[in-house]
Amino acid sequence: MRVCLMSPEIAAHGVVGGFGVMTRALAWGLSNKGIEVYVVVPRKPGQKPIEVIDNFIVVSYPGGTYTGVRTSIPCAPIFKLIDADIYH
Repeated sequence: MRVCLMSPEIAAHGVVGGFGVMTRALAWGLSNKGIEVYVVVPRKPGQKPIEVIDNFIVVSYPGGTYTGVRTSIPCAPIFKLIDADIYH
């Protein structure tokens, strides 16, 4: 199974809040259960476009902050490539 999490941040680059901490913890927990996990986040300064963190893949995109599904429409090609069973 492949899961894609969309979040405004991930606890890995700079100062983050609750969403970033929760996203990393959820991705870590799912990946430790054998689930293939991708996290899609806006790119922070110094962040690579694709990274492996704690056994899951973080895909970042250039641009503004994620504020909901409508702002993620430009990321449709990323979501299509990930081809997840579950998007959250």
